[in-house]
Amino acid sequence: MDLIKSKVSVARNILDSLPISTAIRDIYIEELNSPWNEKIIRLTNRKGCTDVKLYLWKNDIFLYGRIYRLLLYVCDALDQNFNYDTKIIPHGTLESKIRETYNHIWGIYVDSRIDRMGIENFFDKTMRRNLFIDTQRNLPWTTADMLFEKLWNKETYNHPEIIDYANSIDRLSWLNNTSELTAFEIEISRSLMD
Repeated sequence: MDLIKSKVSVARNILDSLPISTAIRDIYIEELNSPWNEKIIRLTNRKGCTDVKLYLWKNDIFLYGRIYRLLLYVCDALDQNFNYDTKIIPHGTLESKIRETYNHIWGIYVDSRIDRMGIENFFDKTMRRNLFIDTQRNLPWTTADMLFEKLWNKETYNHPEIIDYANSIDRLSWLNNTSELTAFEIEISRSLMD
């Protein structure tokens, strides 16, 4: 139980450094056996108080960065300029590919900020790049890589923008400068889809 208290203490210290510190009352933690399932949920009770529950991998490697990144999702959701709207989130079952891309783009936004702050993170740039490119098999590798770089280097996003990108990832306007793709690369990409 002391390990959970220690993680709550780390989370509280991070939260206190963020602009949402007064908006969150309590922090709860549930441990997981894998880093791949880490997430954060907001819990709002009848009195209007907001708590957060972090689902964290048991291992302490990159703990500070892993907690920080999860709290950034809540920062984004509570930031009025981010314009978070649960009603426009792609449906996980009916729009699974769009939802997956949406999750990756928001993850890229969060992890690129963690990287710029110099905080060590399990989801570093190389990991994020590999995960993103792996999900964009309908695009040639060079296009997916260039798109990742553009997404990673973008300083700010808002929620409707992330939704828009997720819905039109293969038609984004900044892909116009990727016309150097060879017919071989395009054919390889198509064959991987089959």
